Amino acid sequence: MRECLIGNVNLQNLREQLACLVGLAYCTLAEKDWEQAVRLCALADRHRRANAFHFHEPDEVAFESALKECKRKLGKSSYKSSYKQGEALDFGGTLASLMKE
Repeated sequence: MRECLIGNVNLQNLREQLACLVGLAYCTLAEKDWEQAVRLCALADRHRRANAFHFHEPDEVAFESALKECKRKLGKSSYKSSYKQGEALDFGGTLASLMKE
């Protein structure tokens, strides 16, 4: 996923960068980092809405699945808090951080 993100940043392909964020969020579920998964989905969702993009079907399924799982694990209050944090993240800074990992 990291390499895919790097490639799409280099290509300046925003739609696929957002899909990579969703993919990375889904991967964080395996690490049980529910808050980070929500934050990454929220960041992707914010930019998706701002640019009137739609995720490809597999990415939409992963997005919905990740959020549903996180909501179940975190509870409503923690989920909402993490989602708001994700919406407030700096897009470029978050991508740069994820590309270094």
